[in-house]
Amino acid sequence: MNPGGSVKDRASLYMIDNARRSGAIKEGGNICVRHKIFVS
Repeated sequence: MNPGGSVKDRASLYMIDNARRSGAIKEGGNICVRHKIFVS
């Protein structure tokens, strides 16, 4: 993840920071991301 990079990276960092603050995720836990592939 590159927090200073793409818009998606900054949005991801914001969501992860909020989840940490709210207690939804804990230190040392895992975050599983599901990727979609878009074909045009």
